[in-house]
Amino acid sequence: MDRENWQADWIWVSGGGDENNVYVETRKRFELTSLPVHAVLTAQTNFAAAWSGIMEEAEVLAFVREDYLAERLPPIRGAFFYHIVLETLFEYGFSEEAVQLIRSYWGAMLERGATTWWETFDLSLPFPTTPSPYMGHTPTYLQDSIPVSLSHGWGASPTYLLSREVLGADLSEAGIGKLVIQPKPVQGVDWAEGVIATKHGELWIAWRRQEDGSLFVQAAIPAAFSKVEADMEQMAMTEVDGVTRLSGIVPDVARERRVGMDSSIA
Repeated sequence: MDRENWQADWIWVSGGGDENNVYVETRKRFELTSLPVHAVLTAQTNFAAAWSGIMEEAEVLAFVREDYLAERLPPIRGAFFYHIVLETLFEYGFSEEAVQLIRSYWGAMLERGATTWWETFDLSLPFPTTPSPYMGHTPTYLQDSIPVSLSHGWGASPTYLLSREVLGADLSEAGIGKLVIQPKPVQGVDWAEGVIATKHGELWIAWRRQEDGSLFVQAAIPAAFSKVEADMEQMAMTEVDGVTRLSGIVPDVARERRVGMDSSIA
């Protein structure tokens, strides 16, 4: 996409020396060789640029490493935009960091008593349980008067992304009977198991890390999935009573796409 088309609201600023190439937010046009005082650098703007494909891969890697993970940006407060962050982290090889974010943010939500994913939440605030629409929490004696959802779709990123990225079930083409099984090895995660409800029936997948770092994967797949793709070694598939049984090994190669990758920007 032509960066000039975004100039009214997002400005691409080329860094020099130790500075990175990043997007800043502004409502005024200015020369791209300088950074005005009214411009704001945020995680949201740059993750949106990365997620939508405006940034080049090397630019994304540099931004994530040197700005986001280095905590140089204002914190994100709320579940809504974290979905964009998580998808970007998984896509560009930062799976370990994505899982850690899920553990810290949604894990803190569970510690406060959540049994479903809340609409909004700010883990930096004190410990009261029920979240409020904007501040993240409200005392329990006020919870009946606060119009906030305690089971909200935009807070449900872990359910979707852990199923797709860590468990390995890509159901994006389930409507035409296609299933892709491709777990991503994540440092610090030694096993995963889950059951996913689909239009064709329940899909069960489980994997466990072996001593050599590879993943031994098993799955029970409704036979209505007429096309099953899985890039595995020693893969075996059998069908019994309308269920396809699959097993195979995902080797531990290139744990993260960014390992050994040159992140320099020409």
